[in-house]
Amino acid sequence: MKGLIAIPLALVFALLFVSVASADKPSREPLPAETFTLEDVCSFDVLVEITTNKEFITTFSDGRMLITGAFKVRLTNLDSDESLDLNIPGPGVITENTDGSVTVVSHGPWLIWLFPGDLGPGSPGELFVNKGHLAQTFPAGGGVRIDKQTGSKTDICAALTPA
Repeated sequence: MKGLIAIPLALVFALLFVSVASADKPSREPLPAETFTLEDVCSFDVLVEITTNKEFITTFSDGRMLITGAFKVRLTNLDSDESLDLNIPGPGVITENTDGSVTVVSHGPWLIWLFPGDLGPGSPGELFVNKGHLAQTFPAGGGVRIDKQTGSKTDICAALTPA
């Protein structure tokens, strides 16, 4: 489960198992999400509670998946109970590549988490909101590569740390 994108893990797994639509009409389905806890991305565990989920996934005949709709979360530092509400609707496109990797291109605000080592040996865990364009590739062998990042990046670990 390590090294997945900024939307809750349940969403990513749902994306990978959504059936591919017929050639003439894409399929559109609600995208399920559940509350979960992130460990090792900050110096404390972070509870991710879904407060609004009106997201949909549209799957096209070529396998591309488009995520759109309202999505809000409440993030809570489980050590201090400090919390933060975020509106992170995207949108984004997920593409499975011929080499087995997956590319995720997001626009607008997305919650991103990276576990220690995801960006290479010795890289720290991170939890941030990217507002702008973000292209990530998840190689078949694991890890994450950030191909392009524009806009602003907000460190959520710092935002959840009491003053």
